[in-house]
Amino acid sequence: MNHSKKNSGHKNNYTSLRLSKIDLRVLEWLCIFGYMSTNQIAQARHLGTDSRGQHHTARRAAQRRLLQLTKMGVLRRIEQPVYRGDRSGSKPYLYALGAGGAEIVGAELGVDRRDIAWQPSSAERNFIFMDHILSIVDYRLALEQACHSHGVILETFIPDRILRRDPVKIMLGEDESTSKSVAIIPDAFYVLRLPGQPEKVARCLLEIDRGTTTITPRFWDQRGHRQKVKAYLALAESKQLQEYFETESLWVKFVTTTQQRLQSLIEATVLAGGDHRFWFTSMDQLGRNVLNEPIWQVAGRQAEWHTVL
Repeated sequence: MNHSKKNSGHKNNYTSLRLSKIDLRVLEWLCIFGYMSTNQIAQARHLGTDSRGQHHTARRAAQRRLLQLTKMGVLRRIEQPVYRGDRSGSKPYLYALGAGGAEIVGAELGVDRRDIAWQPSSAERNFIFMDHILSIVDYRLALEQACHSHGVILETFIPDRILRRDPVKIMLGEDESTSKSVAIIPDAFYVLRLPGQPEKVARCLLEIDRGTTTITPRFWDQRGHRQKVKAYLALAESKQLQEYFETESLWVKFVTTTQQRLQSLIEATVLAGGDHRFWFTSMDQLGRNVLNEPIWQVAGRQAEWHTVL
């Protein structure tokens, strides 16, 4: 494969680069999510294939290609900061689109250049912000691999950075005098469809809980978990659920840090009026099949573990 660049005057013509379908898949994912780790990119490169036992080989191949694309200006490599007291040592590189990647995505995938975030941002040094994004990517990878295993079509997956551009808003409060407008921005909205069965469609809202949200806020707290549950319940009773997400059935999937946190979230959900429409699992379960293995607990039905399929 020829990876040489052609120049037009003093301007790089990135669109003349010969990129593989795998390269373009990585660029598309980075356009959607903004950032990915080396391991995540290695997984994304081999989605839909049986790469069991080839983890190290896939990672090394991804590292070599990422280095090439970074030197070309297609990608931008980000070194994660190591803070005082962190004994884990150096952290793996993260990658984002570079100027060349943004140009290629615009040309090859038809994305408006103004909608492509490729320039460095101060948020890249915010550990909580970056960790949250990487958790959404982890879920997408687990979901897509499970879909491939069972012939399920992942028809749509829209992360929060896109949903935030036009958030759904509802009025929440005890009465008109205390009601306030609340924006609902799930961490992702996705659609699953069974092939050959057009009526078998699941539209799901994803919430990644990293333990930074107050579970039972003492005062009115827009970031509190119970507040979030009440907002979703209000959404389920409104016309906006159909208008924004094209469904009449609310289904919210929470992925949290630990089993202890999971149980606390379920208890708070039930106290807020939540029911079987709220499902929960922990991040350590994402290595299993998220569709057909019993890794989910359901609000109000905690006695059993559930599967999606």
